[in-house]
Amino acid sequence: MIIAMVVCIKYFTIIFFSIFLYVKILNYGKVTFIKILCSVIFSIALAFLMFILRESLPIASIVIMIALLGLFMTTLTKTKLNISITATIISTGMSYAILTLSAVISIFLYVHFLQSIISEKYAELFFSISTFFIEGLLANIPFRFSRLKRGFTFLNKRGAGSLGIFIGTILLCCAIILGQPTGEESSLIVIMSALGILICLVGIISFWRSGIKKSYLEYLQAQELEELRAQIAEKEEQIEELMKHNEQLSSIIHRDNKLIPAMELAVRECISSSEQNSEQAIKRTAILAQLADETAERSGLISTYQINNKKLPSTKVFEIDNLLRYLQNKAAEEQVMFDLIIACDVKYMTTELLDQSKMRTILADLIENAIIAVRTCKYKSILVSIVLIEGFYTISIEDSGVDFQIETLCNLGLEKATTHADDGGSGIGLFSTFEIMKLLNASLIINENKKIKHSFTKKITIRFDGKSEYIVNTKRVAEIANAAQRSDMILNDILQ
Repeated sequence: MIIAMVVCIKYFTIIFFSIFLYVKILNYGKVTFIKILCSVIFSIALAFLMFILRESLPIASIVIMIALLGLFMTTLTKTKLNISITATIISTGMSYAILTLSAVISIFLYVHFLQSIISEKYAELFFSISTFFIEGLLANIPFRFSRLKRGFTFLNKRGAGSLGIFIGTILLCCAIILGQPTGEESSLIVIMSALGILICLVGIISFWRSGIKKSYLEYLQAQELEELRAQIAEKEEQIEELMKHNEQLSSIIHRDNKLIPAMELAVRECISSSEQNSEQAIKRTAILAQLADETAERSGLISTYQINNKKLPSTKVFEIDNLLRYLQNKAAEEQVMFDLIIACDVKYMTTELLDQSKMRTILADLIENAIIAVRTCKYKSILVSIVLIEGFYTISIEDSGVDFQIETLCNLGLEKATTHADDGGSGIGLFSTFEIMKLLNASLIINENKKIKHSFTKKITIRFDGKSEYIVNTKRVAEIANAAQRSDMILNDILQ
């Protein structure tokens, strides 16, 4: 009688917690009392059936249990059959593994604390009952972690559960071997089977974490793709609006390009045909000067219109957007074209990689340096990019200004150095950026481009790759190498 109870409780524990783990694995919705009651009744009935079949069909009984359990869960949860089969194998395998671990704990408790209280006659019954409660505690633990509490949601994707089925099948095979009656000579097989079950449990947890990580990365990629689509749609609206403005401007320019030069020519001809010392000639000269001023002012207004009416894409972080708009206005005052590319989740960056204060410091220092660098150039342009490249978040600032001095590159991060002391530069910006980069184990990369008309001459990139490297891609490798007295600088020749 006791043996029958022990066997039934064992299989009830396996089946009941297989159902529990199934529900948790697929992150099934609210479970009603009726469904819990049905699960308990089904577990009791199937446990009794397993007691009957285990002697005559020891191996086939496990297969029958999994098949009936899968059909029951498919009916109960209305899950697709292929997903239900995968989840059933994984949950049953996990239940067996946790049962083994619970049994080890139960035996330990009995041997060290309860052997004098509970007689040997009822020891197996104690093991069965205590194992049920211990498994109840252990089965809940993985789902207490925030990353795991949503279960195996990635199983809905085609082929995602193949590895889980493989590990679960091996685990069940170990459980079948462990459940067979063995003599003393087969104790090694029992130990190896139990060890195999525990290893498979670790494998399932690793498979679980890997699947969640992969699913999260795919979610991020989908989110970034959606944001890019939204940005493209926004850009298309902006382009359409700009086209309307351009049509209006083109009609004004088309008219003025004919009218103003014609008026200027007429005045010149009038002056040239008149006496230069006459009062009338002086008035005409004044008119010509005024007309020239109007022409210059008109050209400036058109240029300012093009710079000031550019709308930047949003980073979805209020403080960063405000800073970038401020820097855009500052660039506009210097007649500098300012562009921004956002191709990543900036909000994620400011919560997981670096705080908003550090990001604002990096952007403000590097962009202000770029504005100073292009101040004396004919072509003034700055491009700021906050993007995800090869899995790494990066902040890049490109400008059309002068190159860094060799001394600045050699002493970067070691002391405050500036190429623009005459323009108010202090060297603090690059020094602060280098300090933040070291603190976050990010890499600082400086690219010097080949000189092409109306193009960017250099690019500074902060890449959050955990490598903390300082890389300079330059055409002046020999000069920098001779002047540099530091081991952390990596020089690459851009001409190679």
